[in-house]
Amino acid sequence: MTIHISCIVPLAPMEAKWGQLCSSLLFLPRGSEVIFVRPTRLKASEEGRLFLLKKYHRVSWLSCKKGRAAQMNMGAKHAKGKFLWFLHADSIFSPRAVKSLIQNLDRHSDQIHFFNLSFGQDTSGLTKLNEVGANLRSQHLGIPFGDQGLCFSKKIFEGLGGFNQACSYGEDHLFIWEAKRQGVEVHSTGEDIITSDRKYHKEGWLKTSFNHIYLTCKQAFPNAIQLGTKKINQAIRLERAKTNLSSQ
Repeated sequence: MTIHISCIVPLAPMEAKWGQLCSSLLFLPRGSEVIFVRPTRLKASEEGRLFLLKKYHRVSWLSCKKGRAAQMNMGAKHAKGKFLWFLHADSIFSPRAVKSLIQNLDRHSDQIHFFNLSFGQDTSGLTKLNEVGANLRSQHLGIPFGDQGLCFSKKIFEGLGGFNQACSYGEDHLFIWEAKRQGVEVHSTGEDIITSDRKYHKEGWLKTSFNHIYLTCKQAFPNAIQLGTKKINQAIRLERAKTNLSSQ
């Protein structure tokens, strides 16, 4: 049977939240593919979490060296589906979100799709600002991050060269910039994907927010300059072509 969507979930060595994600994965069309990638192998005590998932979907557990980019690239390499959906271990989504994703993939198979970010109803006021900021950034600047459930065809993944394994952070961010350079459009499904705000509680809201903004800007500025220069050069070449054509 042809598998339409392959879900790829990179896991940290001690990640424990992925059991909750399994419940949401049951909303996928029957026979979908789910690939977990972690530096350590699946433990016998963890097998129970996959029982229902294996009943309805094709499930794989891969071992890979530490590094989110390397894990996601390995998952994509083994994926059999036409479309790759990259999810974080603490992601939660509804049947409506899955339906919207499938409809968008059918209509715009040549685009990168993402979801609105939500930290859930119990998030604090300060973290709500991060949620709003992330959605403004992705909607108006076209720069979603990995916790927004990026989904696109395997053809796009290969055309963009996969995720950059040389960088120590922001491989999802750099992937989107490469898409922009190659003219691949980024499109919102209009639905939410819920992710945990635990990192803000663990490291503190101010420290985590400042660190994210600093690292994002550090990557964004040179990429924005490069993309802007490319567009200016393209405009100049087009204008010259028009001038030459009119003078003939």
